[in-house]
Amino acid sequence: MAGSSNGFLGDAVCSVFGAPVRDENHAANAVRCALAIDRGLAAAQDRFDVPEGRVVRTRIGINTGFMTAGNVGAERRKTYTVMGDSVNLAARLESVNKQYGTLLMAGEDTVTATGGLFEWRMIDRVRVVGRDTPVGLYEPLGEAGTVAADILALRDAYEAALRQFQAGDFAAARAAFQALADRGDMASRKAVARCDARLADPPPPGWDGVTDLTKK
Repeated sequence: MAGSSNGFLGDAVCSVFGAPVRDENHAANAVRCALAIDRGLAAAQDRFDVPEGRVVRTRIGINTGFMTAGNVGAERRKTYTVMGDSVNLAARLESVNKQYGTLLMAGEDTVTATGGLFEWRMIDRVRVVGRDTPVGLYEPLGEAGTVAADILALRDAYEAALRQFQAGDFAAARAAFQALADRGDMASRKAVARCDARLADPPPPGWDGVTDLTKK
């Protein structure tokens, strides 16, 4: 985790890449770290004393942008931390995994900053609580060239259904998402529920295809 700083926030861990030590590859290293955590946790399930059939998982939100970094606190008690809109969005992305059935979520600025190093699945385009500007939600699937063909095919089918949803064709999107949900994809299962909500309560004319999230 070269070029990073870590801190505890309640029951969460905040990891910063690119400060206090400069790291030109901060965005890519953040994504690699998230993928490694996910793989490591999946491989370590036999080390946890949990009821049969249950698994231990963790959610991660990744965002890239400008922020204020430095020591905060009093003379006898201070900590190195980061603050700003980019930090707040990372926290929102971690939480939004619960609503989308994912474990890893990154903002579009991270996708842009990492170029073609990774394969991504666009999950949705949303306005998060406390932020008016829409942001694309992306799930990292793995480093480019390492992701299985069936996962990429599922990604392509999901994104095709998402385009139907964003165009307002909720019935067609629901059918496509349901087919993926039947294959065990949790994100698609959550998307079916969003389609049902739109079919029951259609958006107003001129809807921009952006989902407005109502909870953090």
